Amino acid sequence: MPLVVLLLLAHTTTASADDELPEVLDVDRRESALRLIEVHPFVGTIVGDKLHSSLQTGGQLDFRLAPQVSIGGRFAWSPIDYDPESALGQVIKDENLFLAQSLFAFHVPGAFLMESMVVEMDVCGQIGAGLMRLNGDNRGSVFVGGAAKIYFTDWSWLGLRGDIGTTMSGIETAAGTEFSSDFNLTVGPIFRIPPDLPRAR
Repeated sequence: MPLVVLLLLAHTTTASADDELPEVLDVDRRESALRLIEVHPFVGTIVGDKLHSSLQTGGQLDFRLAPQVSIGGRFAWSPIDYDPESALGQVIKDENLFLAQSLFAFHVPGAFLMESMVVEMDVCGQIGAGLMRLNGDNRGSVFVGGAAKIYFTDWSWLGLRGDIGTTMSGIETAAGTEFSSDFNLTVGPIFRIPPDLPRAR
């Protein structure tokens, strides 16, 4: 079955009555209540202009400040794979890469049709900044990315999340400090912790 994705920015809608907006796109009427806290363990890959594709695992903690806004923190670890003959490979003594970043996210309610069932979700864009530690060297880093969150109405405490993004930082190599841009792709469950965010009346 084709996947039908419905997206709508709540703050730009011109609807004047609730029944003009589908329930699944209205955070105050859809079945999945928003929770204050979301815990997201993940696994995936990181690959960049200086790194080969490497395992990445970690976790993210988000606090929902409003239906469209959340802040959080993300920690990730990767045993990196690289070319030992490259400028980076010549200086590597510790193959463990650590990332710790604070994040800000903006959420858009959405849904998709799976056979005859409508599945509620959020799509979000996120930006963040923090530290990257590699080879005993701590450097500032910037993260830009997006995520899709699927909510299970029968299990209000559980969801599924996939993220894509880019981490940018300076990195020490045999040629000196060089700019590095690394692509991240991760997936994992969401554990949603009460209390619920209040709905508009």
